[in-house]
Amino acid sequence: MLKSARTAGFVFGMSALVCALGLQQFQHAGAAPAATTNFFTNVDANFAASQVGQQLMTQLDQVAGYAGLQIVSGGVEVDSAGSSAAEAVSAIAGTSRTLSGVTVPIVIRQVANSQADLQQLVSQVGNDRSMWSGQGMDITAWGVDVPSNSVMVMLAQYTTQARDALLAHYGNRITVDPRDDVVEGSSDRFHDTPAWWGGDYINVAGSGCTSWFSLHSTGNNLDYNATAGHCSSAGGNVYNSLDPTTNPNQQGDITQNHVQWTNGGNVDVEIYTVSSNAARVWADPTIQSRLVTSRAIGDPIGTLLCTDGQVDHEVCSVQIVNSSMSVTYNGKTVVQQVYCHQTNGHPAFSGGDSGGPVYAGKNGSSEAQAFGMIVARQSDASYGWYTPARSIFAAYSQLTFKPAV
Repeated sequence: MLKSARTAGFVFGMSALVCALGLQQFQHAGAAPAATTNFFTNVDANFAASQVGQQLMTQLDQVAGYAGLQIVSGGVEVDSAGSSAAEAVSAIAGTSRTLSGVTVPIVIRQVANSQADLQQLVSQVGNDRSMWSGQGMDITAWGVDVPSNSVMVMLAQYTTQARDALLAHYGNRITVDPRDDVVEGSSDRFHDTPAWWGGDYINVAGSGCTSWFSLHSTGNNLDYNATAGHCSSAGGNVYNSLDPTTNPNQQGDITQNHVQWTNGGNVDVEIYTVSSNAARVWADPTIQSRLVTSRAIGDPIGTLLCTDGQVDHEVCSVQIVNSSMSVTYNGKTVVQQVYCHQTNGHPAFSGGDSGGPVYAGKNGSSEAQAFGMIVARQSDASYGWYTPARSIFAAYSQLTFKPAV
């Protein structure tokens, strides 16, 4: 497909946009939902609740006794441990917030364990993994689970004996997922041309993966693309081609010093320079593309998202289950990853989708708010993890999203 022909379909009735990374620039018109609106399942109401949740996460993170938050059917639920914490949290959160004409109720839930206490337990579980491995229990993922106010632990092979041993050791502050949770990197569009879009099929060192959102460096003024670091940890040429020997269609070249994927790190990513790219991602089969206009500053549990990999293409109704887990795959443990589930059980994290964009939008809109990068999946590919965008930009301090124009 010719780029000029493809670009001609981009008007979508929108004015020219300037990329803005703050939430306040991501505007949506709309009336307040009716009293019966379900903020957990209604896409537009959920989007508004996610924006409120992101604000609250930054404001409450350092408050003593804060225990996390999640989107529920009635709005945003904020947890606090102890009565004094509840007063402090309530004073900051309020009872509701209105964004872009949508009023989101806020309720306070009192729980037993603070976020800080559970994070200490997360560290303890991580330190104990070798001990459990010696007893035949392979812990593949673990992290704070806000709905249960506990630490969720996943095992490669679940047994009631293993569950009972973990509960006896840690007490009721942990929850053991009753499934076999083998975790794999998702390494496993096809005829693009510059300016490259996010969501492209890419072939790097013989491994099929997906390109992320388009990037630009404020340091050297060059355009960059990115994908998951485990796709080719040693670097190599990157092709947008199923058969590079007959049709190279090279995007760029990954050098090893551009790979950020280490045991105990919080990102799984690698970057490479390209001749040009655009602030768009493929969005088939829903629509042809989406324009990236902002990025998230947090990952509230319950947020409805879309994943966009070269295998599954755009899959929406992907809901955040846990906003900070440690997960082991391909021989390395990566921390602070976001765990999600496609609510209808459809694959959204298949092999080959690694590196793909994760974003939120609204019904009837072709805009996207960037949340992160697909990095891993369970054997049931309706479950998987993404690296938050904010972690990637912390690792590459001179990179930002390609401005939307």
